[in-house]
Amino acid sequence: SKPQILAMNLFCSIVIQGGSSLTAYLILRCLRVSIDIVYPLILNPVISTIAALPISIGGLGLRDTSSVFLYSKVGVAKDIAFAQSILSFSLVVLFGLIGGIIYVSTFYSRRLQPDQTNPGIK
Repeated sequence: SKPQILAMNLFCSIVIQGGSSLTAYLILRCLRVSIDIVYPLILNPVISTIAALPISIGGLGLRDTSSVFLYSKVGVAKDIAFAQSILSFSLVVLFGLIGGIIYVSTFYSRRLQPDQTNPGIK
């Protein structure tokens, strides 16, 4: 059972990092940067790991600085790398807000109902 849980977590992590890398690649393409998809696939997990360090709130600053530093090493202009970092973070915030609104709007229907296991016994 534990190897299955580990395998499922690994699979989910790969899918999430792949989606994040694909998003970064598409944002860079929209910003008219000609870059091979291999670079975001390699750099984004590193950037995510750096942003997860408990140095700043939400990884702000760390994410942007590491994006600018790493993407500039593969030929992306620093201002474009910064824009990609901000746009990626904006998408995360946008989808988080949408999820939060859905969560709050359905909160009442998800509340626990009163215990009615034995309604005839008093």
